[in-house]
Amino acid sequence: MKNPRYPRETAYAEQQEFMTQQEFMTQREGMARMMAKPSKHKNIKTEVDGYKFDSKLEAERYKMLKLMQFAGVISNLQMQVTFELLPKQDGERKVTYIADFVYDRDGQTIVEDAKGRVLPAYVLKRKMLLFFHGIKIQEITK
Repeated sequence: MKNPRYPRETAYAEQQEFMTQQEFMTQREGMARMMAKPSKHKNIKTEVDGYKFDSKLEAERYKMLKLMQFAGVISNLQMQVTFELLPKQDGERKVTYIADFVYDRDGQTIVEDAKGRVLPAYVLKRKMLLFFHGIKIQEITK
């Protein structure tokens, strides 16, 4: 079905007829990624060992901690550990802090957060975690 007035449109339609559904979905996903809005904080989401990290910095730190655990320097490595800072109250949600990494080193529990940028909400949660739980966050920066 060729339309002499719109040759480009016709060629595209013919191309779509011969494309499998999988090929079409792959092309569509690629176009969506190209048109996607850039991240607010300019971070690049990264995947390592099947885990998705919010930034390259966090992914690199995970690789380092994994090697440290393999070498026996640290133990009990956990990711995305949630701490409750304030409980749920009348009509309000609870306030939580999610640590990037928690692990044991030399008999102490270490809480780590990989930060490219320190935002005001994070500073407030860091202070609340120290005040209510007595836990000081070790910040990993670029």
